[in-house]
Amino acid sequence: MDDALTIQPTILVLDSDRARLAARCGQLVSHGWHVRPARVLSEAGSLLQTGQIDMALVHIDPAVAASTDLPGQLQRAGGGAFLPVIILHDAPASEQDRCRCLDSGADEVVLASIGPAELWARMRALLRIKDLQDALAESRRALGEALHREQELQGALRADNERLSKQVITDPLTRLYNRRYFERFLIDEFKIAKRYGHSLGLLMLDLDHFKMVNDQHGHPAGDFVLKEFSVIMRQSIRESDVASRTGGEEFAIILPRADRLQSDGFARRIRQTVAEHAFITGTAQINITCSVGLACYGNDADVTTPDHLMYFADQALYAAKQAGRNCVVHWFEMDSAVKARAHSQVREVLVAEEPAGALQT
Repeated sequence: MDDALTIQPTILVLDSDRARLAARCGQLVSHGWHVRPARVLSEAGSLLQTGQIDMALVHIDPAVAASTDLPGQLQRAGGGAFLPVIILHDAPASEQDRCRCLDSGADEVVLASIGPAELWARMRALLRIKDLQDALAESRRALGEALHREQELQGALRADNERLSKQVITDPLTRLYNRRYFERFLIDEFKIAKRYGHSLGLLMLDLDHFKMVNDQHGHPAGDFVLKEFSVIMRQSIRESDVASRTGGEEFAIILPRADRLQSDGFARRIRQTVAEHAFITGTAQINITCSVGLACYGNDADVTTPDHLMYFADQALYAAKQAGRNCVVHWFEMDSAVKARAHSQVREVLVAEEPAGALQT
C-alpha cells in the first residue's frame, strides 16, 4: 500500500462469481486494502449508502455494464459523492462497449488479468482524484453554509436597520412619527405641492387641560390618553397623511393634496370624536377635548414656505385655545392685525434660525 495514502480507503468489490470474488478480495487484503465484498447490486447499494466506500471494483462485461447503466447506478447509490468505478472484464471488449461503459460513469475499463502493481497504481490515481473531488465538495458545502449564514445575518441586519430607522423617526409612546420626521416630511411635501400646484393642509392639535389628567389620575393614565388620542387621529385620516407627536400633548397632521375644505373636515372629525370619546383606564373614565389650528398652502395666499404653514397653523391653534378650546380655527379666519403680527414674528424667527437651515425651501 502506498504510504502517501494517509487514510486507508475502503474498496467495494462487486462480482457475481463467489470464488473469483474471494480471490480478488484476498489479493487486495494481502496488499493492505480495506475491502467490502458484494455479489449483487442490492448488496453493493446497501454498502454504498453507508458513505464508507471510496472506490468500486466491478467484475462484469463492459457491454452488460453499459446496457444496465451499472456504473451510474453505483454512483447514485453513493448519494452524490464522487465514486471511482473500475470495470474489470475477462475477454477483450470492443472499443464501442468500452466507450459506452465509460459514458455510463465508469472511470477505468481494464482486463481482469492486469497485474496487481498496475491495478494498484490505477486505483491510487483515481483515489487522488477522489480526494480532490471530496475536497472540492467540502469547500462547496462550507461555502454554501457560509453564504447561508451571511444571508441570515444580512436579513437580521436589514431587520435591525429597519427597526432602528423606525425608532429614529417614531415617538416611542404613541408610535406616531416624531417632530424630526414631521419637519422633514413637511419640507418634502411642500416642495411637491409647490412644484405641481397641489394643496397641502396642516393641522396643529393640542389636548385641552391635559395637565389636569396627569395631576388627577397620574402619568400612566395620561400616557393612556395620549395613546388613545393617537389611535383616533390615525383612524380619522388617510394612509397618505402623516400624523406626528411634536411635543408632550401637542400633535400635528400633514395632509398632502388636501385643500382648506378637506382639511377642515379632518379637523372637525377628530375634534368631535375626541369630545365624544370616553377614555377608560382602570376604574376611571376620563373625558377630554382637543383644540385644532389649521392652515393650508394653496388656499392661504400668505403661506409661501413650510415655515409659514407650520407657524400659521400653530397661531391658529393658539387662537383656538384663546377662544375657549374644543374648537377648530382656520388661519384665514383670523383678524388681520393678528395675521400681521404673526407675519412679523415668523420673519424674526426665520432670521434667528437662518444658520441652522430652518424649514425654508
